[in-house]
Amino acid sequence: MLRLKANYLWPAMHPYSDFFNKHRENPELADRYGIVVGSSHPEAMLRNGVHEWEPWAEDHRNPDGTLPLYDYTVNPAVISGYWRARARQNAAYESSWTIGMRGLHDSALETKYATTIPEKVAVMNGIITDQRRILAEEVGEAAEPQIFIPYKEVLELYNAGVRVPDDVTLIWPDDNHGNMRQLPDEAERRRSGGNGIYYHLSYWGRPRSYLWLDTTQLSKVWQELRRVHDHQADRMWIFNVGDIKSIETGLSFCLDMAWDVDRWGPDDVEDFLVEWAGRQFGRRHGSEIAAIRTEYYRLAAERRPEFIDKAIFSTVQHGDEAGRRLTAYEQLLDRVRKLGAKLPEPYRDAFYELVEYPVHGAYLMNLKYYWADRNALAVRQGRGAGTNRFADLAEAAHTEEQAITRRYNAEIAGGKWDGIVNPYPSQIPKAPGRPAVTRVPRQETSGLGLAAEGNETGASRPLSFSSYTRDRRFVDVFNTGFLPLEWQAEPSHPWIRLSTAGGELTDQTRVWVEIDWPRAPEGTHLPTLTFTGAGTTAEVPLRVVNDGERARQRARGFVEAHGHVSIDAAHFDRRVARGGARWRVVRGLGRRTAAVEAVPTTAPPITEDLPTRSPELRYRVRFTSTGTFPVTVFRLPSLDERGKRRLAVALDDQPPTVLSGQAIATGNRGDAWARNVEEGIEKLTARVTVAEPGEHVLRVFMVDPAMAVDQIVIDTGGLPVSFLAPPESYHRVFNPDPASMSMPAVPGLPWA
Repeated sequence: MLRLKANYLWPAMHPYSDFFNKHRENPELADRYGIVVGSSHPEAMLRNGVHEWEPWAEDHRNPDGTLPLYDYTVNPAVISGYWRARARQNAAYESSWTIGMRGLHDSALETKYATTIPEKVAVMNGIITDQRRILAEEVGEAAEPQIFIPYKEVLELYNAGVRVPDDVTLIWPDDNHGNMRQLPDEAERRRSGGNGIYYHLSYWGRPRSYLWLDTTQLSKVWQELRRVHDHQADRMWIFNVGDIKSIETGLSFCLDMAWDVDRWGPDDVEDFLVEWAGRQFGRRHGSEIAAIRTEYYRLAAERRPEFIDKAIFSTVQHGDEAGRRLTAYEQLLDRVRKLGAKLPEPYRDAFYELVEYPVHGAYLMNLKYYWADRNALAVRQGRGAGTNRFADLAEAAHTEEQAITRRYNAEIAGGKWDGIVNPYPSQIPKAPGRPAVTRVPRQETSGLGLAAEGNETGASRPLSFSSYTRDRRFVDVFNTGFLPLEWQAEPSHPWIRLSTAGGELTDQTRVWVEIDWPRAPEGTHLPTLTFTGAGTTAEVPLRVVNDGERARQRARGFVEAHGHVSIDAAHFDRRVARGGARWRVVRGLGRRTAAVEAVPTTAPPITEDLPTRSPELRYRVRFTSTGTFPVTVFRLPSLDERGKRRLAVALDDQPPTVLSGQAIATGNRGDAWARNVEEGIEKLTARVTVAEPGEHVLRVFMVDPAMAVDQIVIDTGGLPVSFLAPPESYHRVFNPDPASMSMPAVPGLPWA
């Protein structure tokens, strides 16, 4: 802590960890080192409810012999005495005193005799008065700082009227997933006690837990902490890290920001990684490690590895969305291994802990669910040997994941960190584990089956090709039995290229289809591919739109193709600042390379005359279709429980449509807030009308500050369902070669 320039600690409170004050050497040692010890939101007055309440209750039974409840409306005297004993015991140490109350072990406040919100507010006010009296009597003037943490249900009570004394520091919590729930208003910023935050880099609870790896994007942390500081919540910053290991990078960044909040800006968060990695492994390796970690965080921003489940990413849309993601992981792991081989031996263990294991572990967690999804799809498709092949691959990925975790715990650094890393901690709700797979009995048969991209089975949806995006599409050719068969594919036109045109097939193969654009005639064409084998013939339809190279080079803006337009928000044609507010690019934020945020985060909302008063982003779009189409804005799910989360969109000079996002953290599973934190984005949809084909301007306006936009997708009638946005559309400047984004499978990986 001292090395990181930290001086404040909330000790762990879990049933499987000891409690801090059990050993009296702990507060003495902390005091000697200048570490101020406090306690978390359910541990009022330095009391650990998990371990300490039960013995206290046993010693203070009710007159009828029953145990007293931890309910201030039922047993105020017993609870007050419980708090007083700790205040007296630790009065000599420099401490931070948490006031207010929640239930035992991170549970909600229990108030048997206060059922309405006003009644609970009155109870909380009485609790605070009692605690302040105890501190004054037992600790005196040294009873500072005192903090109040409006966490979960307590925030509702605070907003409903809990009176917190002016000299008490308000500690504002995030939603446990890195999004601040609300920040101090102007009156709260003037309080003598000031404001602080409680921010999670690790979490156990709803809707899903993330305790395994350091997966919160540093640019996301920067964005929220910068916003926090702009709102003057700067008295005390507390970071929940679960365990120090695996969160080393994120924790270091947070405390560097706490020490010097202006050191890093929206353009250079990755420079922190360069500097930090250079300190660990030598300056000449800093840039490569930083690039690896940035891509690792980006992939986690698409979906944390702890949140992986079956049927999340599509295996049939956008060139195999899930497979493309796994290719990115595989290429990243290859970079890691090549770099690790160059490092001197003394650095190898630390490199494995900080760089290789997180990448490899996240990859394998995704990989086993990918193969499990392919296995489930194979069952629906009626595959034979391939079904069992996918089951074997899923099981092998799980086994390998277990093996690398054993290596971390038992071999690295001579087993120094045994038990510290565990993808499946006990009692974790909805943690990913070993995905179920299905195997089919062997049958001495063979049969030809196929599934063209965009179809779970068959080829009813044609393979779509555009001269702008120059796509690669696939056809999975598979055996419905177990005996080998001979197959072949024949394109109807010579300018259609295939990665393979036939051979012997035992389980399956993936055929990649491309267009030889210089040879293809201009216009719209409907060619076919004919597959034959095992006495069966099947056709796959194609739709090829070739506007020619001249049109491609002259096109301005993002070009509609395949029935949609996909835009990275940072690729705007123009941004317009108005009214003292503007949009800024934050590098490394979101699912792509950058996102765009409306700042300053303290700016007032703009709700009227948006085209003349609101800061604006403009995107040129070339439409070939006409009609009224949905436009979906992918925004990062920031919150404001006392306000709203709004932005607006318009096409050309049409009136803007205001879109409202989720502003409140419910703490539930299965609702909008839960979906947003699991996916890392919130999709807000409006409709725009394209009256004529050609060039138009899509406009995005700020309504509320601190809104961050990641991607924008316009569905002109052909957008398939998928987890991620489609690959970015063709743009002569920003994305002149979209086909390169559809990365080929890495050699050696059995993607089909």
